[in-house]
Amino acid sequence: DEAVRERRNELMDAYLAAVDAREFERYRDLFAEDVTFAAFGETRQGIDAMIDWYEGGIRTDNTVHDYPKRLHGEEVSAAYGQISGDLPDGGRLEARGLDVFGFDADATEMTKLVVYTDLPPNL
Repeated sequence: DEAVRERRNELMDAYLAAVDAREFERYRDLFAEDVTFAAFGETRQGIDAMIDWYEGGIRTDNTVHDYPKRLHGEEVSAAYGQISGDLPDGGRLEARGLDVFGFDADATEMTKLVVYTDLPPNL
């Protein structure tokens, strides 16, 4: 229903804003305590493990996720678009990304995040 899609979009937007701002502790307000997170062939369980991954794994500055495309299914939603940012060596990052999110029954928190991107895993 439209209200559920809107709540999902709000959660996804809040997550993308937190990533770009490098405010990973904000994830605690968005994701379930036992969230499943997967990216670059690695899977982590729990909000602490997810935050640890982001704190140690994000190496770009001034990152912007422009993910205007959305797809909503019964159990998951996806956001797709462009990622840009500044690399540590002074270069510029331009890539595509697709994030797939799982939600609780009321769409009040996210229970799963799977990140797909054409970024190399060592960025």
